[in-house]
Amino acid sequence: MLMVDENLTDLSTSLTAVLVGGGLDLPTATALGQIFGRARQTKPTDLICLSASSRIGKAPSVELDGVVSPSPTLAQLGITFPLPDRYVLLPSEVSEIQTATDAYNQSN
Repeated sequence: MLMVDENLTDLSTSLTAVLVGGGLDLPTATALGQIFGRARQTKPTDLICLSASSRIGKAPSVELDGVVSPSPTLAQLGITFPLPDRYVLLPSEVSEIQTATDAYNQSN
């Protein structure tokens, strides 16, 4: 599944430049650079939140997902459009949650 990883180096500017150099118009190249600048495939260590189950494969919505697709060909969350960060827990986030849970449990 395709997802946004906030920990990745943002390649939006570089991706936009490559797309413009390949002949794509600037507005479209900029939109694609912003969408895919921090996108990657999920790994077995990523946890997909249950709330994503009703959104995977659906068109991105500002109201529901906080993002919108500039093109009907990029209208499937997790497939052709990266699943927003709100639906994925990275290993570092899982570790933070576990640390906070352990600290809370030790305080009682």
